Amino acid sequence: MIIDVHGHLWLHKPEEDKEIILKICKAYNVKKLFLSTIQSEYPDEDEIKRCNDTTYGFMRENPDLIKGLAYLNPANHNCMAELKRCVEEFGMSGIKLWVAALCDDERVNPIAEAAIRYDIPVKVHCFKKTIGQLEHESTGINVENLGKRYPGLKIIMAHLGANVYDTIKCVKEYDNIYADFSGSGIRRDDLDYTIKHIGVRRILFGSDLPGCFEDCVGQVEGAAITEEERRMIYYGNACKLFKLDKLDKSEDTES
Repeated sequence: MIIDVHGHLWLHKPEEDKEIILKICKAYNVKKLFLSTIQSEYPDEDEIKRCNDTTYGFMRENPDLIKGLAYLNPANHNCMAELKRCVEEFGMSGIKLWVAALCDDERVNPIAEAAIRYDIPVKVHCFKKTIGQLEHESTGINVENLGKRYPGLKIIMAHLGANVYDTIKCVKEYDNIYADFSGSGIRRDDLDYTIKHIGVRRILFGSDLPGCFEDCVGQVEGAAITEEERRMIYYGNACKLFKLDKLDKSEDTES
């Protein structure tokens, strides 16, 4: 089985995305998908609300499969109220930060502190680019700063930061920082390199559904790892991070 910690709906085409997601999850035995809805780089309060309402709708339609992540813009005045709504009313399982603010911006501090209280992870879009870097697009250094500032915060660094040779060295000393490899460029040795430097325990399967799923499965299958390490990446590590240990134990004999 697979637990995918990185999926999306796009606000302008959620029904199309849902159809693809459900088809792939059924075909590949994805038991849980942690998902957020996104649209623009600097969403206002209304857009954030519509995004999170869309995620919650998908959660209600598929309660056994879809787990929501609260999409937040730290610059919005109602950010903390929106987080409370998503976690306490909707039962979302984590937080999604995209490119509205660097993840070590001081405006993220209240979000991080709330995540620690709720005991939920914060997933940070992290993408180091040679050209075209967005103004508020976090890199490994920003993730490192956040992890250092809040050692009790569980952080998921998405996409392996796009360049493992740049980002993994930034976070390797921080046990509270995990990494998913969704949409990460699909280099053959990315997982091997990451495991060598941070260990297999901190690596999570993420795909960027509705895209990239088969490529990410190929990364796991092609990595120079043991079958036990594959199980950890496919679902074991996510079970522990998101407290799904019962699912881990009940499904282990099937995988």
